[in-house]
Amino acid sequence: MEYLLLMTTAGSLLFVGYCLWKMLFVKLITQSMKYKAVILVLLVYLIPWIWLKGIYTNIFVWSLRDMRVGDIEGTLSFADFDIGMIEYRTKVYRLQIMIACIWFVGAILMILIKAVIYFRKRHTLLSVAMECEDVNLENVVKRLQEEFHCKHVPEVFWIRDRYRTLTLGIWRPVIFLQREYEPEELYPILRHEMIHVVRKDLLWKVLMEFVCCLHWFNPLIYLVKYQFDFVCEASCDEHVVSGCAKAERDAYGARLVKNQKGCMKKIPFGSNLGNGRRLIEKRLRLIIGMKRVACWKKAISACIFGVLLLVNSMIALAYPDVYHFEDSSIEMAEDSTEGDLFWTFDYLTEGFDLSKDIILYDKQFVDLSKNIFPVNDTGNLDSCISHKVVEGYVQVHSENDKGGCTVDTYEATRCKNCKTVWIGTLYTTVGLDTCIH
Repeated sequence: MEYLLLMTTAGSLLFVGYCLWKMLFVKLITQSMKYKAVILVLLVYLIPWIWLKGIYTNIFVWSLRDMRVGDIEGTLSFADFDIGMIEYRTKVYRLQIMIACIWFVGAILMILIKAVIYFRKRHTLLSVAMECEDVNLENVVKRLQEEFHCKHVPEVFWIRDRYRTLTLGIWRPVIFLQREYEPEELYPILRHEMIHVVRKDLLWKVLMEFVCCLHWFNPLIYLVKYQFDFVCEASCDEHVVSGCAKAERDAYGARLVKNQKGCMKKIPFGSNLGNGRRLIEKRLRLIIGMKRVACWKKAISACIFGVLLLVNSMIALAYPDVYHFEDSSIEMAEDSTEGDLFWTFDYLTEGFDLSKDIILYDKQFVDLSKNIFPVNDTGNLDSCISHKVVEGYVQVHSENDKGGCTVDTYEATRCKNCKTVWIGTLYTTVGLDTCIH
């Protein structure tokens, strides 16, 4: 659940940055650039930045490498202890699991509701769809196929709605064409829908709906969806009227105005040529005032948004490490979970059967199963995403000038993944007059 909250935070911060970016650089960006930027916001909501944590840690905390093995104290809030048949978890861990269950139920319910609405609407439209008998249809479809270099084009059906054109489907999209239109309007209408198909907009719409279900508790996600739907259609308009004369733009705008009459309740995962009076008015203003943006201006605005994205990715450093303790003692698990926090380096495990005669390395880690591992001053801590910590002890062997030796034993823990060893309190010191190692 902690990861989900950080994903929400990262996505929300980037969306706020996007809103400022599009307001401040309105003359330097196109609708297509806005659409791509919103898709990046969508992906930040969907994919956690944690995969960058190791890279950023290596860059920003390289100075901590010398502290990986030593007397460092710390607490772990997110930890679970495996002692065989019983599992113990810290209070924070248990609370996160409870909240995650509530979130999961809400997300599943929303996904099911949207899926049911979509399939019912799709079935209704297919049941009343009719084969399109427009004599110009074949020529227009062939023209669009050549223009977009498509091997396959969507099927086109008439629906009974006089002022409504929409596209449904991801793998096999279907265009539902309105019954009333002028012959010269068929090409721009179908071109608008074909752009949705070619750009895979319907797939992005599915992901947008999924993100809304995933982050249903975040009110800002619905503003993201509103912006996504608008710039998706506006960027499509931009492609349709690009290079057109003023008369052609006016005709296309007039068709949008007509189509707002046929706007019914929005279907999830679908695209509408018309999408409400207020949005149609905004789209018309953009079409009328559309101007060509120089490439260098686009490059500047794109670089600025790239900087926003880079700064946003720094939230990867905030992702917590979840520690998993294998072969834990029941006393350690009970004390740690009841006290909520596990003091990694101050906890003294009793009952170690310390062996002083098996010394393979001058500094070695011995786990509870008597497996011995060398201890290095450098490890791979920064690249470790989830620590798998095992209890044990560290033995430090040192020889003296008289032929004897000393073995210092410290309580310690070791991560199986990154091989990092944390040394705690001195447990015992044994001196031998003659070194037998």
